[in-house]
Amino acid sequence: GQSTRMGHPKALIEYHAGMPHAFYMQELTKPHCDNVFISCKPVQESMFRAAGYQGDFVFDQSIYGDIGPMNAVLSAYAHQPCDWLVLACDYPFIRPQDIDDLVQRHHSAVLATVYRAAGTPYCEPLLGIYSAIAMPFLLKWHEKKQNSLQKFLMNHNVQYLSPPEPHFFTNVNSNADYNKALDFFKPYLPDLK
Repeated sequence: GQSTRMGHPKALIEYHAGMPHAFYMQELTKPHCDNVFISCKPVQESMFRAAGYQGDFVFDQSIYGDIGPMNAVLSAYAHQPCDWLVLACDYPFIRPQDIDDLVQRHHSAVLATVYRAAGTPYCEPLLGIYSAIAMPFLLKWHEKKQNSLQKFLMNHNVQYLSPPEPHFFTNVNSNADYNKALDFFKPYLPDLK
């Protein structure tokens, strides 16, 4: 995304371990993935390279249009039709055990496995695993001009997991969110800046 509400790239905020958050998130996924990529628009590559990133990218493909996260997932499938662990950069408090839980409980027979807190119809579409079998369903959804991952998940066969610690799934999209979240989480995560 463009981090418009934040005013500066969310992916490069240093919450933990003195590294840009996108790089920290990659470290969380490496034990579970054969390859790890940053998903972004081609024009954003130089920003990540300037921050020291030396890894690989999956770039949003122009054929899908400017449709947000749906482009990222479709572009990932176009890169390689396999199961994809998707993790957005605006979850600063996700822990290794949350990723472990997600991976261990995912079944490739469902289109996706995502977290959804009890009592809400909404899930976390950018914190989940999309199975290889989901690709044709996502393409058909896109062809119908439906580009919401949230609505896709609500209308298809997916597995929902209850987050073990829901407050660790806080989404940070603005400076106000950032300051509020830091105040709340500092006692839990003392290395936060």
